[in-house]
Amino acid sequence: MHGGAADRGGDHPPDEPPRAGRPPARIEAGWAVKGKLPGTFADYAVLRCSSVYFGRGDYGAILRRFTPGTPPPPEAAGRPDTGGLPWVTVSYAPRPGGGLLGVARCDWTAEVDGAGRRIARTTYLCAPFDELAAAQVTYEDLHSALRLDPAVAAVLRPEADAATDAEAGAPARLGHLPGLDPAVVAQYLADEDRFRFAAGVAGLVLCGPVALLGAPALPPEQRVAERLRLLDAVAALLPFGQRAQLVASTWVRSGADHRIRLAFSDQAWPGAVAARVPVGGHPGELPALPDAAAEYQRLLIGLRDRYGEPVERIVAHLTEPAYQGAHPIADPRHALLSLADLPGPAFFATLVPVLTRARRAHAGAAAGTEDQQARRRAALRSAEDTSALLRAQRLRGKLAGLDTREQDDAVRAALAHHHGAPYVSLELARLAVADDQRAAGARPAGAAARNGGPGLDGGQAAAHSVGWLAWLVREPALAQAVRPFVEVLSNRPDGQVFAAAGSEAGLPLLADHRYLLALSRLARLVGVGEPLRVPMTRWLLEQAAARSLAAPVAAAWAGELRASAGQGTGGAPGANRPGGQLAAVALADAVALLLDGRPVRPIAARMTVPDYGVALHRTVMGLTRRFASDMGVRLLHELGRSLDAEGWPADLAVADRTLRLLESLVRDTGHMLPDSLRVAVRTYLLGRPKLPSETARAWRDMIEGYLPRQ
Repeated sequence: MHGGAADRGGDHPPDEPPRAGRPPARIEAGWAVKGKLPGTFADYAVLRCSSVYFGRGDYGAILRRFTPGTPPPPEAAGRPDTGGLPWVTVSYAPRPGGGLLGVARCDWTAEVDGAGRRIARTTYLCAPFDELAAAQVTYEDLHSALRLDPAVAAVLRPEADAATDAEAGAPARLGHLPGLDPAVVAQYLADEDRFRFAAGVAGLVLCGPVALLGAPALPPEQRVAERLRLLDAVAALLPFGQRAQLVASTWVRSGADHRIRLAFSDQAWPGAVAARVPVGGHPGELPALPDAAAEYQRLLIGLRDRYGEPVERIVAHLTEPAYQGAHPIADPRHALLSLADLPGPAFFATLVPVLTRARRAHAGAAAGTEDQQARRRAALRSAEDTSALLRAQRLRGKLAGLDTREQDDAVRAALAHHHGAPYVSLELARLAVADDQRAAGARPAGAAARNGGPGLDGGQAAAHSVGWLAWLVREPALAQAVRPFVEVLSNRPDGQVFAAAGSEAGLPLLADHRYLLALSRLARLVGVGEPLRVPMTRWLLEQAAARSLAAPVAAAWAGELRASAGQGTGGAPGANRPGGQLAAVALADAVALLLDGRPVRPIAARMTVPDYGVALHRTVMGLTRRFASDMGVRLLHELGRSLDAEGWPADLAVADRTLRLLESLVRDTGHMLPDSLRVAVRTYLLGRPKLPSETARAWRDMIEGYLPRQ
């Protein structure tokens, strides 16, 4: 959007000089023409194209992918329409080494096909996005180049379409690209309703597709120019690089199958929200904004109204080189942080608690103020959002860096005075552990990973956790919640955290089971997980007995039990020994069975050690007495499932010992035979005729005589 557009509806004479202060852009553009030859019955296809960037098939695929739909019949002369041709669509095309941005214009010709129908002709122009971004090329610039640039006109001339021996043509060298003028955008958005509407749509398009409804019927070229102005104004309120994947169009058929994100239409298409544009003194209408969209709109308005930043400066800021790099449009966090850079480094610290309060208030209102669980969930969601912002800011080099001390102090101080601080601390710790796990998975086999040590030293094994925890502990209000993580990195893991998890002091840690899970994972990563293993197993027993864990959470904990057993002395079958250690192994297996239907190690492997059966029997009976007979039935049911899934012992003597263990468990837990165990044993016996006859006969009697128990 530039000065010529404001005065001439988007038409720019080829000899108009570029805007002062920016050298003329000379960009090599690819092009294509789609249509059909007059008098023929052929389908629409790419008739001609350039030899750069793509071949004819690829140009055709791009135009099909981003088509706005089938054009309606040509509008009658003198009767302005809202959805008729011409249509102008801006789209992208991925390519190794950097994507391209393109513009397509579809309009009627005077020619007809073999059936006497008017032929629509689509012309397309594209160029590398990074070059267009460096020149701050707008949608209006691209459209004007497509229509008025002499170099483009020379290759797109209609008379060349009929050439039967047409080969791929040379690229067009674009010579007239004035570029975005923040002053012109500010002038267009000087109307209060239009600015608030454009700010809201800018936030919405970060979250999903948006249909712009209610545009007035105008003469064709005026209609295109006015709509491109609004599309450019919305895009100008976003970091320039996010245009790289923002597909926008002056019209789409609402029933068409398309991939356009922002467009004028007669109604919202599936997956899109509707926003009614301001027309004739009537304010625009926005739908209910998602949190991210509302935050972005509030920040745009707040920068203008509360911080005195004129719209012209906001737009100029978002076009600076730092924000020109191609970036996905579906990233509201990137847009928010880029916009928040405008007032200076200290501004982010004031923004974080405001966003946290807004998110928490919104979620709390939706859940109802009387529901404590709902309020806690709202606080956790708010902590997730805040932590994501902090992590994104760190990735941008503006937090927790070598030269960000002032910003770090300001952000920590702001968080410390917010009641959600413990949850933010724990969420940052959890995410850091997840980063360390991914790094450990990517580390070459055999690479050394130093253990933790005094002074918060997790070494290579936990570099992300060390970094974030060191950042958090500088503020006491943030450090308290993550004290158990710090103790792990200091080689002093405290198993009492599991016992204290249900207390008032341990409430933040218990608020989301992922926090305790992250703590155990961190201890394993730095090689100090053994002191936590038994307390964790006992805590998980209480959760499994109460069925308090959702299936995905239970499965995650079962996986952690198996991983922690691999680091201890009870992991491998050969390590099973009589005494307390073997009892702990049996308990861990029982807990894992209750969590996800599989023991820590397969029963077939465990039973190779004769004393394991005794330990498991004692464990099952002890749990049955403690938690009533239902516990025994649950364990027998899961044992049946696991044997069916993981297999029986290959050695007949071990298999016989396993069957006798199961028989005694059925009798001692109240003569209850779950159907899963009945089926597993029956299936096994059918294929094992050489088992000792006494064991096989006892089980056949049980299978026939016991009532099924689900």
